[in-house]
Amino acid sequence: MLALLIFCLIAILVLRLAHMRFLKKKATVDALTQINNRLGFDEELKRRLKGQEDGKFTLVMVDVDDFKLFNDLYGHQVGDMVLKQVSRGNQQAP
Repeated sequence: MLALLIFCLIAILVLRLAHMRFLKKKATVDALTQINNRLGFDEELKRRLKGQEDGKFTLVMVDVDDFKLFNDLYGHQVGDMVLKQVSRGNQQAP
């Protein structure tokens, strides 16, 4: 009986840890583009500046000028496609 209780507690802890990782990703990654949002950008910058990497890195923050106007003219579906394309271009840049 004790073994079953210990197993259940471990299972609960593992599930809780997985859920916390899921929530962390959801809080730092944009659902549409799958790239870091502002919070994710800030956290990545702090991590890189602490020297947890090899010292070489590039972080890019992009602002698409007049994007609200673009959405108003062409619609949000087209705007979403543009944002996805811009994010893919940034991810594939050398």
